[in-house]
Amino acid sequence: MRTIIRMFSILLPLIAVVACGSQQAKKAPDEVTLQLKWLHLPQFAGFYMAQEKGYYAKENINLTFLDLR
Repeated sequence: MRTIIRMFSILLPLIAVVACGSQQAKKAPDEVTLQLKWLHLPQFAGFYMAQEKGYYAKENINLTFLDLR
């Protein structure tokens, strides 16, 4: 019985610290403007695909492509 009480006395505070420490305040996304060349060229496909798949949003980045046309 004592070993169970010891285990709980060690594990319970540890679980509380882990549970409380994992909640972070959500910060505003970083605003980024990306200016590419005048034409939409295939070499920039990776940037557009990352935007479509939500990779920037996952990293808390709000990306805007600057269109110079």
